[in-house]
Amino acid sequence: MSEKRLKPRTSSVIKVYIPVMLIVLLALYGLFSSRFAWAYKDDGLRNEYIARDLIVVGAWFVAFIILLIVLIKRNYYVITKTGIIHYQFISSITYDFNNVIFIDEKYTLKHKTLLFYNNKGKALYLVLDKNMELLDIFKKNCHNLKEYVEINKK
Repeated sequence: MSEKRLKPRTSSVIKVYIPVMLIVLLALYGLFSSRFAWAYKDDGLRNEYIARDLIVVGAWFVAFIILLIVLIKRNYYVITKTGIIHYQFISSITYDFNNVIFIDEKYTLKHKTLLFYNNKGKALYLVLDKNMELLDIFKKNCHNLKEYVEINKK
């Protein structure tokens, strides 16, 4: 098998990053905003503070859109002969097919997120691509798969 590149579903990737970016917005707004600008009696001062608030939120929104585009572009899987390399922004994680002992197909199909367990018993999640090729690749290449009953006994 030559190296193949797959992209996870964009909507799922966005769902992961939105809560983080909202927390960043709240932190930025808490640090740089005027807090309660609407309560000032002086119209000039109130308008100045409201403008500053709008600038903070606008700058965050522009930065969020740019960062989101970069994060989506830099989030992909490379399938090799022995495993999958998941690239996320500037880091990468390698999943070896020989270390996968169970694939939860029921969960995977329901949530469109591949749930598998490695030989250490750790549950790992990967967002599926549009055509669910990732699930097929795992089923074909993971030769150490066991039944759920066998795993629970351990």
